[in-house]
Amino acid sequence: MFQIIIFIFLIASFLVMVSIFYQKLPALNKVVIDSSVTKKDSYILKVKKRILEIPFIKNFSWNSILQKILSKVRVFVLKIESKIGDFLHLLRKKSEKK
Repeated sequence: MFQIIIFIFLIASFLVMVSIFYQKLPALNKVVIDSSVTKKDSYILKVKKRILEIPFIKNFSWNSILQKILSKVRVFVLKIESKIGDFLHLLRKKSEKK
């Protein structure tokens, strides 16, 4: 019952958001884009292009870094799993002795 009430509240909230957006759509169309923002964007694009022209960045591979990070995380998780297994084994031995 509680889930149904929450679901109805969620749907009603979504419908209110859509109606507010629909009412404000004409005002959003009238908004003038400031030319300073476009100049700033063009400057950012120029800087980004220059950075990407650096030879080290051109040949940079995110795959190799991601593989290294994931392999280190995997080793860490396996170590933790081993420690947990040893601890469980110790607990089982203690419970058998009692």
